[in-house]
Amino acid sequence: MSVDSSRFAKPAWASGLPSDWQVLPIKMIVSTPITDGPHETPEFLDEGVVFISAEAIQDGKIDFARRRGFISETDNRRYSRKYSPETGDIYVVKSGATTGKSAMVGEDTDFNIWSPLAVVRSKPSMDSRFVLHAIRSQIVQDAIAINWSWGTQQNIGMGALGRIQVPVPDHATQRQIADFLDRETARIDLLIEKKQGLVALLGEKARRDVSSLFEKLALDHRMWRLKHVLVAGLVYGANEPSDGDDPDDVRYIRITDIAADGNLRDDTFKSLPRERIRDYILEDGDILFARSGATVGKSFIYREHMGECCYAGYLIRARVNRQLVSPDFLKCFTSTDQFWNHILGTNIQATIQNVSAEKYANLAFPLPPLSVQGEISGKVKRDGERYAATKSSVNASIDRLKEYRSALITAAVTGQIDVTTYAKSGTPDRRLDAIQEEMGA
Repeated sequence: MSVDSSRFAKPAWASGLPSDWQVLPIKMIVSTPITDGPHETPEFLDEGVVFISAEAIQDGKIDFARRRGFISETDNRRYSRKYSPETGDIYVVKSGATTGKSAMVGEDTDFNIWSPLAVVRSKPSMDSRFVLHAIRSQIVQDAIAINWSWGTQQNIGMGALGRIQVPVPDHATQRQIADFLDRETARIDLLIEKKQGLVALLGEKARRDVSSLFEKLALDHRMWRLKHVLVAGLVYGANEPSDGDDPDDVRYIRITDIAADGNLRDDTFKSLPRERIRDYILEDGDILFARSGATVGKSFIYREHMGECCYAGYLIRARVNRQLVSPDFLKCFTSTDQFWNHILGTNIQATIQNVSAEKYANLAFPLPPLSVQGEISGKVKRDGERYAATKSSVNASIDRLKEYRSALITAAVTGQIDVTTYAKSGTPDRRLDAIQEEMGA
C-alpha cells in the first residue's frame, strides 16, 4: 500500500515486524467508512430475509442458524440504503459480551445485519482474509479490550475500532499468510468441533440415563403431582430492584446468578435488606424454578452453606414435604425428558416464554419410598460427577486448542513465522499432538 504509515504512532508489538511491513489503522485499509446495521428494532416475521446480530458471529464464520429472525423485503430494502452485505465484508461485534468477535461474509446469501455489528470492508489492495485473521489476532483483540467502554455492557465505537492498528505486509504476503491460516485454523476448528460434539453427546447420555431411571420408576410406583407434596403452595419471588450489593444483607438470587454446575456465581452478587424480603427467605432444600424467558424450566436447589438468600420474581419456590419426597430426588427429576416434555408442552408463547406456578404444580413424577429416592439421588450424583470430570477435561482441551489457534494467528500476521516453511516443518502437527497428549483427550 502507498499510505505513509510513519505519521501513526506505532504500538509496542510493531517493533518485531519485518522491516518492509507497515502498521496502519483499520480506517486506512477500508474502502468505505466503517458502518453498522440499523439502530431500530425491526418487525420480526416467520419468514423473509434473514436478519443476524452478534450471536451469529462464531469463530470467524457466520452461523445463520443463530439468526435473530426474519425481516420483510421492505425493511431489507430500507436498511440496505445504509448498508448491504457483500462477499468479503468483515463483521466485528461492537457491543455485548462477545465484543471483538469477528467473521467474514463468505457466501452469496440474502441477509442483513443489526446495529451490534460493525462492518469492515477492505480496500482492493488488502486480502480480506488476512484482515479477518489480523482482527482475530491477540494484538487486535487486546486493543479492542483496551478501547471499549462500559455502560450496561461493554462497547467499542466505530471510531475507536477504526483507530486500532494492524500489521500490513504486501498483498502477495497477505495472501500467503491467509492461505496458511485458512488451512491450519480449519484443522484446529475441526478438532474443536469434534470435541464440542463429544461434550454434547456426553450431556445427552447423562440426560438419557436419568430419564431411563425415572421411566423404570414410573412402571412400579404411583405418579404424584408436585402440588400434592408441598408444605405450602408454590410461591413467586420478590418484585424488588436488584440494586444492592452489601454482603451483610441477604443475597438476592436471580436466574442469571445460577451457574451451570448448580452453584451461585460470585460475579453477579446482589443483595436486599432483610426487612424488605422476609417472606422470600429460602430454607435448605428449597427448589427454585425459572418461570419466564429463555431459561424457563431451569431449576436450582438451595443449600444452607450458600448463606442466607432470598429470590426474585421471575423464580418460583417449591418447598416439599420431606416425609414424602427428598429435594435431591425432585431436583434429579428436573433433568429428565419427562420434566422437559411437561415444560415444553405447557409453555405459553407470548412476547416471552412463560410457565406459571399452576403449570409447575401439575408436574407429575413417580414417587418411590424415601430409601429408593436416596439410592436414585446418590446414583445420579455419582454419575453426574463422572460426567462433569470428563466434560471438564474435554473443555480444557478445547481451551488449549483455542489458545494455540490464537497464538498461531498472531504469530503469522505479525511475521513471526515463515508460513512458506512452517507447515512443512511438521511443527503444527507436533503442537496439536502435544495438546491432545497433555490433556488426555
